[in-house]
Amino acid sequence: MPLRPVGGKLVMPLETAADVQRLFDVGVALDKGALSDFAYMQYQRDLGDHLFYLGAIAPERFAPLQETIVMLPEEQLQHFAYCGLETWLYFLRGAPDSCVEDLLQRLSETSKSASILQDMLAAIGTPTALQALAGYARASDKATELANMGFWIPPKTGPAVPRFTLERRAAQLQPFDGPLEDLLGLPHPVGLPLTAVMHDPDQQVVTWHYCSFTVGSIAGLPPVNATRLHLVSPPLFDVWTVHSALDTDGRYTQPTLSPDTEVDQPEMEDLREMAITRQEVGRGQLILLPFDDELIYCNGHVELTPGVKGTVGGPPIGLYPNPFCPSCGKLMFHITTLRDGVRQYGDGFRSLFVCEECERVASHGTGWN
Repeated sequence: MPLRPVGGKLVMPLETAADVQRLFDVGVALDKGALSDFAYMQYQRDLGDHLFYLGAIAPERFAPLQETIVMLPEEQLQHFAYCGLETWLYFLRGAPDSCVEDLLQRLSETSKSASILQDMLAAIGTPTALQALAGYARASDKATELANMGFWIPPKTGPAVPRFTLERRAAQLQPFDGPLEDLLGLPHPVGLPLTAVMHDPDQQVVTWHYCSFTVGSIAGLPPVNATRLHLVSPPLFDVWTVHSALDTDGRYTQPTLSPDTEVDQPEMEDLREMAITRQEVGRGQLILLPFDDELIYCNGHVELTPGVKGTVGGPPIGLYPNPFCPSCGKLMFHITTLRDGVRQYGDGFRSLFVCEECERVASHGTGWN
C-alpha cells in the first residue's frame, strides 16, 4: 500500500465510500482523554496521512462528508488538526455556500480551531468563498498569513486570488551523464551552466542552477513570455530571495537580492567557490509524476518515493513568507517547492515563483521547518 502513516497507530483501507465513512467515524470518535498526549498526536497524524492520500487519489469519495465535517464541534474538529490546506483543497473544493456561511460564523467566534476553519474556508474556492475569505482577511488582519498559504488579498476590495495550481506533480530526479547539448534538450533539466539561463553569466548574484521547467508542460501556469523558467540560487546558505526579469530569449536578467535577504560574506565566498568547482556535478532531469498509487504518502508529503525531491504545482508549503512582485506588489504565483537535494547547494527548501503580469521571477530559499 502506498500509504505509510507516520504515527503507526492507524491503518485503514480507503477503496470505497464506505471505507471513507468508517475512517471518518474513527476520527470523530477519537477519545483524547483515554490516550496519552503523544498517542493522541500519533492518531491525529495518521488520520491526517490517510486523508492526505485520499485527497490525492480519490477526493470524490469524501464529497458526501463536506457539510458534516464543517459542522463538527470544536473538540472533534481538533482530531483532524493534521489535515492542512493541501488536504482540504481537494476535499472541500466547490462546497456549498452554506459551508461558507457556517465557517464565517465560526471564525467570528473565539476558537482554538481557527487555523483549521481558515484552511477550510480557503479550500472551498468558489466565488462566494473567495469573496468571504478576502473580507475575513481584511477584517482580521490575516492578509499576510493567507499570502503565506498562497492567496493574494487585494488591499481594498475584491475576492481572494489563489496564486497556485490545483494540479500537483511529484518531481523525481533522474541522473544524467550525457552531453550538455542533450541535457539542454530535456523538458526539465537539472544542472545547466549559467550561460544557458542567465543573460549575463558573469553577474555576481546568481551562482547556481538547480533546475528548469518547461512552462507549457505544467497545467494551470499563467502564460509568460518564456519557454522555460529556472530555479537558481545566490551564494547564500538558507534564507534568501532572488528576483529576476526575463530577456527576449527567456533568460534571466537584472537579478537582485530582496531587501530583507541577509548577506553573510564568508558564506558567500565559500559557496561561490563551490559553484565554480562543481558546475558539472549533480546533473540530471526531473520527471513529473502524477499523484497516484505509484507514490508513497507519509507525513503529509510524497518524498519517501524513490528519487522524489518535492512537488510541482499545488500551494506553497505555508511555513515561510512567500515573495511579492517587486514591480507591482502582487503575490507571486507558486510553481514549485523542492528540497535542496535536487542539486545540493545550501540547505533547506527551494521554491520558484513568477509574476506573469510583470514577467518577474523569484527563486526563494528557506531553512527547514
